[in-house]
This record gives sequence, structure tokens and C-alpha cells, in this order.
Amino acid sequence: FISKKSFEIGRNFANKIWNASRLVMMNLDGFKFADQGPEPTPTEMPDKWILSRFAQATQFARECFDNFRFNTAAKAIYDFFWRDFCDWYLEMVKPRLYTDGGGKPDDNARFILFYILNGSYRMLHPYMPFVTEELFQLLFQAVGNKPAKPSLTVMPWLDVPGSFLNQGLDQQMYFIQDLVGAIRNIRSEMNVPPGKNADVIIKPSDDRIAEWVKGCSEYIRLLAKVGEMEINEDAGRPIQSATTVIKGAEIYIPLSGLINIDLEKDRLQKEIERISQLLSKSDKKLVNDDFVNKAPKEVIEKEKDKNHDYRERLDKLNKNLEEIVGW
Repeated sequence: FISKKSFEIGRNFANKIWNASRLVMMNLDGFKFADQGPEPTPTEMPDKWILSRFAQATQFARECFDNFRFNTAAKAIYDFFWRDFCDWYLEMVKPRLYTDGGGKPDDNARFILFYILNGSYRMLHPYMPFVTEELFQLLFQAVGNKPAKPSLTVMPWLDVPGSFLNQGLDQQMYFIQDLVGAIRNIRSEMNVPPGKNADVIIKPSDDRIAEWVKGCSEYIRLLAKVGEMEINEDAGRPIQSATTVIKGAEIYIPLSGLINIDLEKDRLQKEIERISQLLSKSDKKLVNDDFVNKAPKEVIEKEKDKNHDYRERLDKLNKNLEEIVGW
């Protein structure tokens, strides 16, 4: 028997695999796997990073299988495919697949996508044989192999080269992910329209961070919907700008022209008033002896959690209001 939660996780993951595979296969038209070498040759930072992560996941999963740690292996493969491959690499590589004006797609990027799907199906086959078998056949048909490869049941795992391993790229990519996440959070908190690019000023803590940002500037613009991007170690905070700090950098987003300052100010003031009223009621309840002494423990703990949440939201709202007003 499996739990309902495990069933939902498995179903969602199968959908994720299917959708990611469909996206890749739709962009393999004209790509000839037979013309490629045994492994791709990464050139850009995201290519090197994803192949390093793939080598790490494959190596770790193989060790887990050898030691009968099947659940741990499944978690490693799941995390790689969902988070690293789908959530980040696929989004970063899309511009190299879609071409305007009759341009040619980047075959190096397409080979990496093909290579990772091929290897991932093999690792996942013991857990979801029917889904992976179908996708494996479709993948090779998409690159002109008819009839397709033999069944996955008799196919070995890919021997991913150890030369792909690059632990230093993990640190760089973690920073880029934090940076993109921080910009997205500001956009969400400040109600920036989804289709509007935001100008961003990044104040790196040192030259190494500055080089990381410069090297990935196009990917940052793509993933965080950034317009103009200034990288300046001596930057100061502009008036009426949202700001946040991550490890290695400060981030400023000028709000003038990006949002309607007056409307957003009114919205924030109304929300501050509403949350303040809720917090006041919660405070009164938590100092009421009848409630504290008679209510079940779980009810009291729930009220304390709500109180803590109100305080955090109020602090954030006040901070956002200060940034908009320009205090």
C-alpha cells in the first residue's frame, strides 16, 4: 500500500517528466543524435552546471542502489530532475531553442537536453517503468531512430564522465538562484505587473561576485524579468526603491515608473490597518487569563503562530511602505 501523499507526489512527478520531455522533443526537429559524440561538450556556465549536477546525481544514485538505499536514490533523482533540470536549466536554455527570423537552434544545448533525458529515464525506470519506457522510445524517435532503441529494461545507465563534476559552479549557481529569487520576491511584494521589466542595481560584496553577475547577466534578465541592470560595488540606494540583501550582494529596484506609487501607498496603508487590527485582537486573546487557562494547548499554540505571522507581515508591510514613500 502507498499513502495518498506518496501517490500525489508520484503523479505530479510523472506529469512534470512528461511535460518537460514534451517541451524538449518539440524542439529536437532536425537534430541528429548520430552526428554527435558520446557526450556533449558544455560551453556556457548553465551547461557546465547542469552536467555537473547530473554527474553528481548519477554518481550518488548509483552508490545508493549498490547499497540498497532505494528511497534515498529516488529522492536524489527527483530533486535533480524537478529542481535543477526543470525549474532552472530548462528556463535558462529556452532562448537557445526558440529562434526568430529563421535562425538555427543551438545544437549543443539540444544535445545536453537529449543526453540528460536519456540518462534520467534510465535512472527512473525501476520506479516508473511504463512512463519512462514510453518516453524513452519517443525520445529516440524524435531524433530519427526508427525503429527506436531496445527496451529500457535491458539498457545500462549512462556512464556520465567524472570530468563534468565542478563543485565550484554549485556555489556560483546558488548565488544566481538567490539573486533571481530575491528580485522575484520584491516584484511580488511590490505588485509589479508580471509583463513589466524592472531596472535593478546590484551592489556585489567583492569582485568575484561581480564577475558571477556579469557572466550570467542575460540569464538573470530572463529569469527575473529585469530591464537595465547596473553592477556597482559603490552603489547607493536610490530614493523610492525597494531593497533586499542576500549573501554576497545588496539589491535595489527603483520603483518610480515601475508601479503607481500613490495607489500602492494607499493599498499598503489599508493592509497595515487591517493586519494591525488582527494583531491587536490576537494580543488581547493571549493575555486573557480565561483563554490561556481554559483553551486546549493546540488552540493556544495556533493563536501564538497567528500572532507571530501578523507581526512578521506587519513589519514587512511597514518596510515596503517606507521604501515606496522614500523615507
